[in-house]
Amino acid sequence: MDKDFERALRSWPTGAVDKREPALAAWQELSDEERVEAATKIKLYVEAHKAARRTVFCSFATFLRERPWESFSTELKRPQGAKCPTKPTLLVKTPPTAFQLANPHMFPDKFNAGEPGGRDVPK
Repeated sequence: MDKDFERALRSWPTGAVDKREPALAAWQELSDEERVEAATKIKLYVEAHKAARRTVFCSFATFLRERPWESFSTELKRPQGAKCPTKPTLLVKTPPTAFQLANPHMFPDKFNAGEPGGRDVPK
């Protein structure tokens, strides 16, 4: 059996439970260059899939037949200077509820009390 196929199948999220015959047949239909590209882009595909908050993956045979890796560059690039946010930001500012006003310590992101430019809790 092809060692590259075995390695690629093990790196696929559903590889442990996928049927081997269809995956091997799809692998053998690829050229040597396409096999290398498919195997090297598995990680990028999985990262992009998870970034889109998808939790279900197709079979390895489907991945090989449909060739979604062809739309990826060699690496996922973030715009220069862009950083991943450390915490989600509120897009819509809503007035605090009575519960929030009574418990401002539970909502530091809402009140930012004591911080420069932060809003002090109304009394």
